[in-house]
Amino acid sequence: MEPTAADLVTWLDAGSATLLGHAGDLTRLGSDDLAGLAAGAAKIVNAAKAFQAAVVMEARERGVIAASDNPKTAAWVEQSCRDAGVPLAPAQARGLDEVSRTCSTPDVARLKDAVVAGECTVESAAIIASTYRRLSPKVDVRGWDTVLDQLIGWLGEGATRKE
Repeated sequence: MEPTAADLVTWLDAGSATLLGHAGDLTRLGSDDLAGLAAGAAKIVNAAKAFQAAVVMEARERGVIAASDNPKTAAWVEQSCRDAGVPLAPAQARGLDEVSRTCSTPDVARLKDAVVAGECTVESAAIIASTYRRLSPKVDVRGWDTVLDQLIGWLGEGATRKE
């Protein structure tokens, strides 16, 4: 049986509570354990951001955002988080907006797939999306999927916007 939205929210709330419940009591753990915990936490953060991006892209695709009180994606994301009592940096909402706008077209399905699969972070995807949206009307590239693969790989290795 597939989980319902309520099931997913319950699971996310329980996971958040568990992590936050242990965050204040790490002194009992050995120093050698901390690097693994930091990496494990990063893995969860990246998965959560990929899930959040997938939700925003789905809401945009279904017209949920356009029909809301905040028809702009960044405002919708910020308001949704604010209503739930969750702090969210405006830059993160703007990144989700950039990614969802760009990934709404079939020619960048590869980028959407990479974001949802957690192959690249939302922040990296926003850089790729911005670059793609700026260049695609001006540059005739016959294989944007190849270019997107290279950018996804490059940013996945830690390249910065400037690079």
